[in-house]
Amino acid sequence: MKKWQRGNVYNFKIFRLFSGIGLFRLGLEQVGMTCMGHIEIDKFANKSYEMLHEPKGEFFAEDIRKINAKSLPATDIWCGGFPCQDISVAKGANRTGLSGARSGLFYNFVELLKEAQENKPQWVVLENVKGLFNVGGGWDFADVLHKLAEVGYNLEYALLNSKNFGVAQNRERVYIVGRLGEKRPNIFPLTTVPIPPLSSIIEDKPHKKYFLSKEKTEIILNNLLQDLKKRGIMKKDCNKPIQLVGGSQGNRVYSTNGTSICLSANGGGAGAKTGLYLVFDSDFPRAILTPNRIKVRNNGCRIKRLEDPMYTLMTKDIHGIFQDGKIRRLTPRECFRLQGVPDYYFDKIEGISDTQLYKQAGNAVTVPVVRAIGEKIRAMEESD
Repeated sequence: MKKWQRGNVYNFKIFRLFSGIGLFRLGLEQVGMTCMGHIEIDKFANKSYEMLHEPKGEFFAEDIRKINAKSLPATDIWCGGFPCQDISVAKGANRTGLSGARSGLFYNFVELLKEAQENKPQWVVLENVKGLFNVGGGWDFADVLHKLAEVGYNLEYALLNSKNFGVAQNRERVYIVGRLGEKRPNIFPLTTVPIPPLSSIIEDKPHKKYFLSKEKTEIILNNLLQDLKKRGIMKKDCNKPIQLVGGSQGNRVYSTNGTSICLSANGGGAGAKTGLYLVFDSDFPRAILTPNRIKVRNNGCRIKRLEDPMYTLMTKDIHGIFQDGKIRRLTPRECFRLQGVPDYYFDKIEGISDTQLYKQAGNAVTVPVVRAIGEKIRAMEESD
């Protein structure tokens, strides 16, 4: 059995930076790794972290800018998702990239690696939004790779989508894996699994506070109808209320009584450019984009097809469910399920507002994605 610098292949020790609520930790613990501590500045995320993981006696610091590598516990893997606010293409983001005050904390991560010297971890695993590839004309991403290589890591990266790892969420994120020394990480590609149905994360009896009023629901559906008319997808003389629109490559439109509308003998009308329409089965949930907003700027569909996963969870935008003619927000529990968190973990959290729980889920990594990376790291070390 190969001996690690600080352990062995059956006892990987990990350290979390930019930890949030600790889902990197949860994913790696599921493959037998042990967490030795974390750094997180958000007080509400730390409260949830403590309830979820009960980190008694572990190292903790709030601010990565105020610690020295010599104070950190000896571990084999450093992992984290450095802040994405200056990188994201989300509405309101200024996209200053790594020169921004928040996303620029990546450089503090690198400085800690330099300070660690011979005690650097054998592996580093970082996560960020897809926009990392093109912010700063692509030079910021090049600098990330350069800085990590400069401190001794052989690197590999991939764009991974959570929907391919057993959760019903469309979530593309960049994962960077570095291995100290000359050996390649050889982590990617990862084995994927079929997308589960959105119904797999739905609560049986969500609280009434999450549902939109009948009036607001009718306004949103009517707005969808008008938008389809403007885009020439539906006949101008069709005024029946729509039940569902789904799929930007093949919009489907339904009436409130569950039957197709505006179809001509040759499949024309609403389906003239998109093919046949199917009768809507209202028993199953569909993903709807930001139901708290009456109008949205969106080039694709606002309500997805039955087989489509949930929109990407965000820190500000709360997505929802359209089912049985009703529209509601996702519940915090459903958001955590979409990130691969078991209910018995979520049930540990008490006294945290819905607002903070939505933010925490949107900031987190997806547990099964991290677990898949952890499995490959263990397999590589066990085979050497």
